[in-house]
Amino acid sequence: MKIIVRNNAPWDGSYDIGEFDELTVREWGWLKRFAGIHPSTMVDGLRNTDAELIAVLAVIGLHRANRITPEDAAGVFERFGDGPLASNFDLDLGDPDPDDGDASPPPPNSTARSGSSGDGSPMSSATSANPLNGSGSPGSASSPYAPATWGT
Repeated sequence: MKIIVRNNAPWDGSYDIGEFDELTVREWGWLKRFAGIHPSTMVDGLRNTDAELIAVLAVIGLHRANRITPEDAAGVFERFGDGPLASNFDLDLGDPDPDDGDASPPPPNSTARSGSSGDGSPMSSATSANPLNGSGSPGSASSPYAPATWGT
């Protein structure tokens, strides 16, 4: 993850923050003291664009790039608080994890298949003519619950 700082000379630039599980005890302390962010509320803070969280991430990025010292952190955070969020910061979360809720549609199935393992089953909603075989508990062939339907 990266934070981009603009309109805040001499700190303008792009700074790598890393992943949240890589934050140090000091950095978690800054998040807690400056923005009231705890590990359990970090994702909510990002989702809701918490301005103080973004400013603290900028402080962390600057510290990791050796642009400020730990003693400078509080003053830099205060200075960041004087400007508008949208024109001063951008947060680059990187490429989304392909296994993490990708909402894109699945690739289309190919209609040109090279082989088959047998004849396909007929598409039908008709009930099978085979009788129940009598195994199972009494009444297990039906459900007391109606199937869920949407939009009716």
